[in-house]
Amino acid sequence: MLEEYGRFINPQTGEIVSGQVDREAGLVRLAKNALFDDQVTLSGLVRPLAGLRALPPVAAPLVFAACINYREHAAESELTVPEAPLLFQASPGSLIGDGGTVLVPRQESLQFGIQEPYLDPEPELVAVLGYGNRVVGYAAGNDLSERWANKHIIEHRIPWTLPTSLGTEHQITLFKSYPTFKPVGSLFRGEMDPYHLHFECEVNGQVVQSCYTGDMIFSIDQQIGALCHHLQLTEVPPGTLIFTGTSSGIGFKLTHPQDSRPPLQPGDTVAVRFPFGAVTNPVGGPA
Repeated sequence: MLEEYGRFINPQTGEIVSGQVDREAGLVRLAKNALFDDQVTLSGLVRPLAGLRALPPVAAPLVFAACINYREHAAESELTVPEAPLLFQASPGSLIGDGGTVLVPRQESLQFGIQEPYLDPEPELVAVLGYGNRVVGYAAGNDLSERWANKHIIEHRIPWTLPTSLGTEHQITLFKSYPTFKPVGSLFRGEMDPYHLHFECEVNGQVVQSCYTGDMIFSIDQQIGALCHHLQLTEVPPGTLIFTGTSSGIGFKLTHPQDSRPPLQPGDTVAVRFPFGAVTNPVGGPA
């Protein structure tokens, strides 16, 4: 049985609470300890959900994401299937929770002289790490991209993933790390097969991307192993989030931009839906 956990802020008082979410009762049952611990212990205290604003489910010390980790996505992008996991580092400051507003970047913040942003969603399964490199649960995530910078980086062969050799400075990729570019829903703990999940991305209620985790190239354990290698660690810090990659159906066509669907615009609503939960966010801006 899956259990939902979340972290919330009371906008009136500034109090931040975390615990087990009871949707039927409209309550958060407060936790004594971190939601990424091996076991979550409840304190017996509760807070009403009404009036609380969702935050990312954990205060993540590190955020990483996989690129080209679905075969269909590699095919549609006309990219070679990698021989090892390709991961990039994103800023924890880009995280927002369910219901938070995704902000379109301002023109002056865009890279490479780009004049107009192309904001593209990517639905992804997010793994939440605990102690000992253990995955304690999963969340719905949206790995948003500014695609013109994405295209420029690929065409000019600019490194943006973690290095293939140790000792090279790690990249925090701006076009993936603008404020609000990493929405994450509630943490779900319990028995779950992460490799047999169908999930979708919706824009204004219309399904624009339909995916299946069974198309993953590298398992989550392989991604964790790659992180340990690159970071020269035996254990990734607990609370770290890994966005495990997106499948085919992205809006921006890297090799044929003229065939792209319209980018996200202020006034849109974007949602990522898994069988266990979702993350839904309005789009506003510019940031």
